[in-house]
Amino acid sequence: MKFFQKRSTASLIAAVVVILSVLFGAHRSLGDAVGSVSDTFYNGVYDTAGNYIRRSVYSQLEKRRDTAMSMISLADVYGESDAVAAARESLRQARATLAVNMDAGAGPKTLYGDNLALQRAADDLYAVLHGAISQASATEDLILLENHYATLGNAARLIEESGYNEAVRAFQHSVLSVFPANVLRAVTFVTPPELFE
Repeated sequence: MKFFQKRSTASLIAAVVVILSVLFGAHRSLGDAVGSVSDTFYNGVYDTAGNYIRRSVYSQLEKRRDTAMSMISLADVYGESDAVAAARESLRQARATLAVNMDAGAGPKTLYGDNLALQRAADDLYAVLHGAISQASATEDLILLENHYATLGNAARLIEESGYNEAVRAFQHSVLSVFPANVLRAVTFVTPPELFE
């Protein structure tokens, strides 16, 4: 009992309480800041120069996922060709992987890989389907295919222009790599936001 009556014990307990309070506060405030930056992946980055919110990476992934389904549906009409059928199935699988991971709340890094796989499969299907449609002289379907492929490309461009990676890098540089946040982040196990790359 005398242990708790000593002045040194009281000082030690006070120091521990202060340290734990600082660590808890740092974890909470850094975690909130990381969460705000991470949310821009889904909600878009505010463009101060233009005074508007850019289209989010996530919304463009949704557009690419939906457009891939439209390409697959168009390919169903020309599925008797082995090349078209194989390319269609590759895109179907790539789209399904992206959709499952989006629904599961996968992070930007995982979705980046899924998006690359979707693009490769879409490129392959576009090439073989373009040939099959041209051979069938189906002008309307050819225009439809071009529109779908252009939509995929436009969504990819908007992802590049979303400002998400720039916002994450700026946050890491101006907040997470500056003292004392750089030390507190390490000891409070705050995970930095993921880049979409």
